[in-house]
Amino acid sequence: MLGTSSPRTRLQMMKNLKTIELVGCKGLTKISDLFRFPNLINLKVNSCGSLDEVCVSVGVLKNLVNMDLGGNGVLGKFEIAEEMKSLKRLNLTGTAIKELSSSSIGCLINFEELILLSCKNLTDVPCSIFELQHLQHLNLSGCINLVTFPTQSESNWRRSLHDKYYDPLSVNLGKCKRLVEVSEFAREIYSLNMSRCPLLRRVSKLCNILEGKESKMWPRTNLYCCHLLCDNLASEVAKMKNNLPDDSAVTALLSLFLSCRQSGFEVTFPGNKYPEWFTCHTGFERFPWPKDINITGIQVYKFKIEFPENFNWENKGLAFCIQSDLDSVFSGVFFRFRAIYINGVCIESTMWDDVQFGEGVAWSCVVVLHSIPYNNNEAR
Repeated sequence: MLGTSSPRTRLQMMKNLKTIELVGCKGLTKISDLFRFPNLINLKVNSCGSLDEVCVSVGVLKNLVNMDLGGNGVLGKFEIAEEMKSLKRLNLTGTAIKELSSSSIGCLINFEELILLSCKNLTDVPCSIFELQHLQHLNLSGCINLVTFPTQSESNWRRSLHDKYYDPLSVNLGKCKRLVEVSEFAREIYSLNMSRCPLLRRVSKLCNILEGKESKMWPRTNLYCCHLLCDNLASEVAKMKNNLPDDSAVTALLSLFLSCRQSGFEVTFPGNKYPEWFTCHTGFERFPWPKDINITGIQVYKFKIEFPENFNWENKGLAFCIQSDLDSVFSGVFFRFRAIYINGVCIESTMWDDVQFGEGVAWSCVVVLHSIPYNNNEAR
């Protein structure tokens, strides 16, 4: 069994064992003696209330692909001493770890997903996390003691990452309630979720865009319920631009985001009014839904946009703005689906179906902006 203290000579080798799954084993205090399972692929040890140690010898599992240690609330330390080239996914949700060591991260050669959801003691994630070339998903949602991410020394790492290819990275910082600043990243970011971060005041990339130092958004950005950040940005935009169509915060933020025309992007941010100055606009009727909703419950909007023959396509694009007015309470499962077709060709299709709200949870107004530059051949 895991955690036994018997001499190695008495332990039976289990070369054919591929999966170990232990859930709610209250007497388990340590994971050790893993050398007995040389071909283990999946290790799942969840909600073991007394588990406080994982032996560094976990690195002997050269075939391990998935390690799930979620829900072990007293597990305060996790280290790896040997390279684990097969490990793709590590889940440390709800553990008591305060940090990950750079030496352990360096052992995760082909790592793709790290889940640190609701690690309430976590205060630091080392810069070396960005050196993992194949890392695609980093989930730090609910890490309430995380104040700044990435750390301020990221600029030192940026220079060392230029000569290699790195997979685009999606980072989830949602519900990091003490997060104040999101500084610069050392590598390309595909998606950044900063939703429900009430103290967030500064995002380096957005400040750089505001100051004209950058002109490219992340492909996906979520600022839902980041009221302090968005109010500050809108105020700064209003000071710098005197020719805005109106004086609303939504218009100021749209002006900031739409100044990025190098590539397509989507950004979600708080707002209670869609802009009347958009070329085409229509409203969504409240329940009961109108007759033109199909059997799957999806509203279809059609717009016809004509361009003159001598239209200059350079530095222009299409912007779709969706505003939700669920400004009171909502319970149940929230589904959001959006697909954009241009001349019958689907250029964007996205669905979120895993957002669960309990009884009486507030759901604020939100604006979703999707921008497509005309240098995108499909958009033309």
